[in-house]
Amino acid sequence: SGGHVDFHVVKLPEVLSWFCQTNNEFGHMLMKCLRGLEAASVYLYCDEVTPGAVLAPLNTRKSYLGYLSFDLFGYFLHEVANWTCVAIMTHGHVDEVRGGLSAAVRALVHHIFDSSTEVVTIGEQTWLLKLRLHKFTGDADAMRAIFSSMGSSGVRPCMKCTNCIHKTGRVPAGYVTIAESD
Repeated sequence: SGGHVDFHVVKLPEVLSWFCQTNNEFGHMLMKCLRGLEAASVYLYCDEVTPGAVLAPLNTRKSYLGYLSFDLFGYFLHEVANWTCVAIMTHGHVDEVRGGLSAAVRALVHHIFDSSTEVVTIGEQTWLLKLRLHKFTGDADAMRAIFSSMGSSGVRPCMKCTNCIHKTGRVPAGYVTIAESD
């Protein structure tokens, strides 16, 4: 509504430096990945969490979490320790954002990937770190919410069609509705 909403986002260089100090294995793996690279390719993962017990969830504290890991970790991406939580957005805050979760995640991506090169300390060495988004992933519900894709009732009924939107409401120039045959 024209205002501004704050989200909790980590200072990635500081967090990565801390991870490397507390987990030597992570630090060695990250050093191997960064050696000789101009930019590190990363995965960004989004998921929804609801605190509380299964039979008594605390729906007022529902949140979206954003995680980041490095593409070059390859086989080791399945290890929970290789994913860094980079952001938390409560449902209440996301609902205040014009454009909802899609706009909030867009702001997060810009915050993480549009920044200048960062300095990360791994062991006794200092590295320049530039990140590049390799893949964005999440469960089906997160992907539908982020990309406004919910089949024919979504704003974007098809994830691969860049100019096709739902058939109700105003159609911006350069877009067609799902009712178009071509």
